[in-house]
Amino acid sequence: MARLRFIVGMFAVAFLLAGSALLYRHSSHPQPVSPRPAVDRTAPKSAPLINKPGATATAGWREKLRAIYERHDLGALQSEGNKLGALDPVAALALLDELCPDWKKHAVLPGKASVYLRAVLGAWAANDPRAAAGWALIHLKNGGEFSFALHVVAWRWSERDPEGALAWATGLAPSRGRECALRSVFEALAARNSALAADRLDQVADLKTRNLALGAIAANWAKQDSRSALAWAWNLQAGPGRDYAIAHVALELFRSDRNAAASLLEKLPETSVRRQTMSLIAAEWTRIDPAGAAARLGARLPEGRAMHAATQVAIWNWALKNPASAAA
Repeated sequence: MARLRFIVGMFAVAFLLAGSALLYRHSSHPQPVSPRPAVDRTAPKSAPLINKPGATATAGWREKLRAIYERHDLGALQSEGNKLGALDPVAALALLDELCPDWKKHAVLPGKASVYLRAVLGAWAANDPRAAAGWALIHLKNGGEFSFALHVVAWRWSERDPEGALAWATGLAPSRGRECALRSVFEALAARNSALAADRLDQVADLKTRNLALGAIAANWAKQDSRSALAWAWNLQAGPGRDYAIAHVALELFRSDRNAAASLLEKLPETSVRRQTMSLIAAEWTRIDPAGAAARLGARLPEGRAMHAATQVAIWNWALKNPASAAA
């Protein structure tokens, strides 16, 4: 037993000595340790939203867009504007500061800048008309671009939410496009459901805007069914609104069937409705065929103020379009 204890003790001593030697070796000759990478704790710089992954159609979009802009490729510019307007319209519109630095000074932008702006706004309005309208009200001056923005927003919004679009347009200030927006809303409503648009007229208080809305409804209704549109127009309360509606029905009828429009004109009483109707048709006819309009208007219509007014409009437009021919 004593011998066994002695052997176990010797093994324990040998084990302790080996461990001590190993510790001494590592402490005397330390092994190289790979340094841990430093952690950058500074906040990352935020890139423009349009440069983030998934926010643009392709990499290098800025260079591509500048190249398109410089070579005046309007078709490609519109295409890129549509793409960027659907992905990130705010950043896409901010690029106008680079493409056309003085664009904010213009009510109507130079050609290629206007093409790009309208493409972006159109795509934005298709996704979020309220946001597109808000941007336009802040950034655009009264004029061509602003009117386009209101028109496209009204159409797109009416497709999604007719009541919301009407409330938005009605709430605009008169000095900031209420008339234009309401007219566009009613055009959009009438294009899909003229009877529904007519029922919403009681929400328009301003007389001038109401008359414009009546004309928009009449024109779109006449494209679908001129007979019922004319019957509706004649049943309106007598006044400028009814004249405007009848005139627009006749104008649409003229565009599809001139003989039918001429027959309608001959039946109209010699009142303001005939004068209004003849003014619209004469302007349209002389745009297409000024010489023929001047001759036929005087031949087909009975004597009266409307005939003389229409002939004067026709001759005036003819003179503007072709002075030498009109004077012959």
